[in-house]
Amino acid sequence: MKNIILIASFFVLALMSCNKDRVCTCTVVTTGTTNTRTVSDLLGTDTTVTIPLNTTNQNSTTFNDVSKRKAKYNCFDKSESINETTSNGVPGLVTITITNTGTRNYSCELE
Repeated sequence: MKNIILIASFFVLALMSCNKDRVCTCTVVTTGTTNTRTVSDLLGTDTTVTIPLNTTNQNSTTFNDVSKRKAKYNCFDKSESINETTSNGVPGLVTITITNTGTRNYSCELE
């Protein structure tokens, strides 16, 4: 009887650790502020508008033919600070600079 339980346990462990496709789903929450600065050389204006930045996104990543242990190693929670600047406009007329600052938190779960 002990041998049957031991063999059954071995097969269960072998099936659990087999390589297969695994999906990591992360919820990404970004909080902070967005500063939008508009400079118009033509009109001679310089304005800055600050608004709160609160976004939530969900990303999924598929790991192909990996064990559960390796997939867990690559699917983890983390937090990072952000300072992203984007510039746009028409040269000589208007320049728009958008700066996002704050934190981005990743909450991930392996399916």
